[in-house]
Amino acid sequence: MAFFENRTSDIHCRPSTSLKFEKHLHTNVEFVVMLRGKTRAYADNKGGVLSAGQAFIVFPNQIHHYTDDLGDYYCLIFIFDPKTLPSFYKKFMKFTPKEPIIDFDSEKLSSLYHLILCEINIPTEYSKNILENSLGVILSYVFRNIEFVETDKTHLTALQTILQYCNDHYTENISLDTIAQNIHMNKYYISHVFNKEIGISLPEYLNTLRIRDATMLLKEGAMSITDIAFAVGFNTLRSFNRRFLEHTGKTPKQVKNEYFCIIFINYAYFMQKPCI
Repeated sequence: MAFFENRTSDIHCRPSTSLKFEKHLHTNVEFVVMLRGKTRAYADNKGGVLSAGQAFIVFPNQIHHYTDDLGDYYCLIFIFDPKTLPSFYKKFMKFTPKEPIIDFDSEKLSSLYHLILCEINIPTEYSKNILENSLGVILSYVFRNIEFVETDKTHLTALQTILQYCNDHYTENISLDTIAQNIHMNKYYISHVFNKEIGISLPEYLNTLRIRDATMLLKEGAMSITDIAFAVGFNTLRSFNRRFLEHTGKTPKQVKNEYFCIIFINYAYFMQKPCI
């Protein structure tokens, strides 16, 4: 299944030990540097095993997903507005990589990874500039090894239009009729697209959006579980806990506690020298 994600912040960066996302697409660039271990990553049905020392990049409006079936790993994930890096903007908007997994000499950039982790762990008023400039240097090295294919990104497809509406309104009480009326499409056509391209019912799809959003908020740690449940569109805490357990196999409290424990352990493992 796939979902559309519309982020608004200029740049988002965090270390991660799990990239297990359902198929989704968004208008930003997603860039992953694998620091240790390996996983599987795919964009527009291309990709495969992403190993330590490799990078994975997704351009705007590419459907992509990850699977966690190859053991433990540790990576940096960047998600940013393509306008954040003006020198790369034309590439992001008019081209896509022929292959999304890229081999490059990552050892040359190890000091930048260290710097980025330091800025995430001990943020300052200059952290945003440091992250943007560090990312620009990393992408410059990576782009040397990418073969680009020109694409037409001037219009959203029907699938993207449907998913974008769901993304914009998933915290509300919406239905197939609501979607059809607001995006001016036949509801039977929308249903056909869901069955063919996504493979689940509309209510299940909307809950997938809500659970993924909730998972991100749990990992950020700034909100209570109750506040998160209502913020993502559930009417009761009980229904949120039940759906969350069905989708993830864990309770919200388990996910919140496990994330911070694992991130701390991996951060300590990877860091070879103190932050300045």
